[in-house]
Amino acid sequence: MKKAERRYLVNRNTYKAIKKYDHQQMDDFLTRVYMDGYEDGRNSVPGVDMKDVLAALGEVKGIGPATVQKVTQAIGKKFGGGKDGEENIEPGVHEGQTG
Repeated sequence: MKKAERRYLVNRNTYKAIKKYDHQQMDDFLTRVYMDGYEDGRNSVPGVDMKDVLAALGEVKGIGPATVQKVTQAIGKKFGGGKDGEENIEPGVHEGQTG
């Protein structure tokens, strides 16, 4: 099966092979299709630079450095996994994604 212009093309040989799949083969096949779609979806959304977000947050009237620090720590704990939070916030990098 090959992928062309955002959709899968199933030729006759692939169709015949799919019809003969047992449970495990079908599970593996569908998992591959799902993961390809998942990766395409992740790649279509640009990453967010957390430093830019925090800088913009710091520019809001009424939000000082202490509040920005608390937000940084809360985000880090939720998404970064670190003890103090902010050490694991990397711009544009999401869980399971590199670069």
